[in-house]
Amino acid sequence: LHIKYDSPEANVNKFSALLYDAVSSGCDHILISGDIADYADERDYGIIRHILGEFGLLNSSRLSVIPGNHDIFGGPSPDVPFFMYPTQCKELDYSAKLNQFYNSFIETFEGTITGESSYLPYVKILNDSIAVIAINSVPEYSRDMNPLGTNGHVSKKQIKELEKLLELADIKDKLKIGLIHHHFNKPDNNKHHPEHSLWLKTEQWK
Repeated sequence: LHIKYDSPEANVNKFSALLYDAVSSGCDHILISGDIADYADERDYGIIRHILGEFGLLNSSRLSVIPGNHDIFGGPSPDVPFFMYPTQCKELDYSAKLNQFYNSFIETFEGTITGESSYLPYVKILNDSIAVIAINSVPEYSRDMNPLGTNGHVSKKQIKELEKLLELADIKDKLKIGLIHHHFNKPDNNKHHPEHSLWLKTEQWK
């Protein structure tokens, strides 16, 4: 969605149109898999909450969300020169940004089954027949593994917590929907989109 406070119109209009189409078609639950905000700024989240509120979606029974890398690390914004962005990632308070995301959508986490250490990962049971399994694939800053805050990783600790949650939630007879931001496999180069291939090489390099 990449809603940004300094130029929200285009994405806000698309987001609103998408929600209108979904809700008017009878969709009873929306799942958003991250990068809801673009700068990870409270002003981004204020705009997003207003839109979701207009559609009556700020409710755990109607909406499930997880953070994407932009919801934690943000992106180069008007407040930070582009060349300072790597430094911003390095100095970022990861826990504070994760908590900001949680508090921005706190209503949607009500009734989730979580571990002792955090609200992610979580399991949410819908209509006693569906299990939403939410995973945080945004790792903390690392000079070698995540220097620009864009790479994805699911830690062994989170996987162990998830295994316990799945047993606790007793979801074996339920339809399971996994909610994660980063893809599991590296996409192949696409000869029809060489600029996309260049972007992928850059992403993989960093």
